[in-house]
Amino acid sequence: MRKLITILFFVSGSLQSVKCQSISMDSLDSFLKNAKEDTNEVNSLNDICRKLWKKGNYSLTLKYAVQANDLSVKLSYKRGIAYANANMGVIYRHMGNYPLALEKALTALKIYEELGMKSSVADSYNHLGLIYQNQGNTADALKNYSSALATYQEMNSRQDIAMAYNNIGNAYESDHKYDEALKNYSLSLDIEKEIGDTLGVAFSYNNLGVVYFDKLDYDGALKNYLAALAIFKDLRSDEFIAGTYLNLGQIYGRQRKMKEAMDYLQHGLIMVKEIGNKDFVKQAYYDLAEADSIMGNFKQAYVDYKFYIAYRDSLVNEENTKKTVQTQMQYEFDKKETATKAENEKQAAIAAADKQRQRIVLILVSCVLLLVLIFAGFILRSLRVTRNQKKIIEHQKHVVEAKQTEILDSIRYAKRIQTALMPTEKYIDKTIRRLSKNL
Repeated sequence: MRKLITILFFVSGSLQSVKCQSISMDSLDSFLKNAKEDTNEVNSLNDICRKLWKKGNYSLTLKYAVQANDLSVKLSYKRGIAYANANMGVIYRHMGNYPLALEKALTALKIYEELGMKSSVADSYNHLGLIYQNQGNTADALKNYSSALATYQEMNSRQDIAMAYNNIGNAYESDHKYDEALKNYSLSLDIEKEIGDTLGVAFSYNNLGVVYFDKLDYDGALKNYLAALAIFKDLRSDEFIAGTYLNLGQIYGRQRKMKEAMDYLQHGLIMVKEIGNKDFVKQAYYDLAEADSIMGNFKQAYVDYKFYIAYRDSLVNEENTKKTVQTQMQYEFDKKETATKAENEKQAAIAAADKQRQRIVLILVSCVLLLVLIFAGFILRSLRVTRNQKKIIEHQKHVVEAKQTEILDSIRYAKRIQTALMPTEKYIDKTIRRLSKNL
C-alpha cells in the first residue's frame, strides 16, 4: 500500500539572497564566478541548493553545498555553515547515505542551538527523525520528532505542529502501532482544517486511509481515501489523483468489488503512465494482475504480471545505476573532503605555530619589560638612597660648620680674655728694671 505523501520537511531559514531567485540554472556558474566571496554569496549558494535538491539534482546540489560550506568556514560564517550542512544532510538522506546524513544534520543542529535559532533547531530535529525512520530506527525517529514538536509548540507554529504530528503518525504506522498513528494523524488533520491548509488536509486523509487499510478496516480506508481524492481533484494534483485511484482500486479488489476495482486501477494506470512515475506504473500492473486473477482473466493477468516484472527490473537497473553514480560521486566528494581536511589541518598547524611564536614573543617581551621595570626600580631606589645620603651629608656639613664656627668663636673669646689678663712685655720689662734698681 502506498502513502502518497508521508513526510513534509523544509530546510529552515530565510536566507537574505534576492539575486539568485531571478537567475536561471543555466547562468549559475557565471553568476557564482562573478560573485564576491562574502556572506551574500554563501546565502545564494545555500538558496540554490534548496532549489536543486527539490528538483532531484543531488550531484549538483552537493557541489554547491560543499562550496557554500567551504566559503562559510573561510569567512567564519556560522549561519552559512549550518545551512550548508543542513542541505548536505538532506542530499545524503535522499541518496541513502544515512551515516553522512546524520553527521551533517547533527553539525547543523549544534550550530543552530549555539546561535539560538529555534525554528531551525526544530527543523533539524524533524530531519533527524526522517533519517532515523529511513534507517528503520523508530525509537530515535520518535524521540527527534517529539523534540521538534515541543519546539514548534513553544513557537506556536501551527502548520509545523501539524507536520510534526503527521511525522509522528508515520513513525507509529511503520511500527504497526496503528492506534497511536490514527491519534497523531487526527491531531494533524484538526490543525490543518483549522488553519485552512487544504493540501495538508488531503495528505492527512490519505495517511488515515493507509492506517485503516493496514488494520483491514476497508470502509474506514475508503472514507478517507475518497475525502483525499475530492481535494486532490479540486487542486488538480494529477499525480496524487492517480495514486489515490490505485489505492482505491486495491481496496475495492480486497472487497471483491471488481468492477470498481478495475475502473480505478485502469484509470490510475493511464494517468501514472502519462506522469511517468515508473514506481506507480509497476504497482498498477501488479494490482491489475491480482484483480484479473480474482476474476479468472488469467491470460490478461499473465500479461499484466509481465509488465510488472519489466518495470520492476527497469527500476532495479535504474537504482543500481543510480547507486553506481552515487558511489562515484561519494568517492569524488570524499577525495575532495580529504584534501580539504588536509589543507585545513595544514592551515590549522600553521596558525597554531604562529600562535605559539606569538606566545613566545609575548613571553620574551614580558620578561624584558619585567627586567626593565626591576632595573628601573633598582635605579630609583639607588637615587632615593643617594638623595637621602646627600641630605644627611649636607646636614652633617652644616652641623660641623656650625660647631667649627662655635669653636672658633670660643677660641677667639678665650684669646681675648687671655690677652686681657696677661701683662704686656713693656710692663714686664719696666717691672724688672724697677726691681733691679731696688736690689
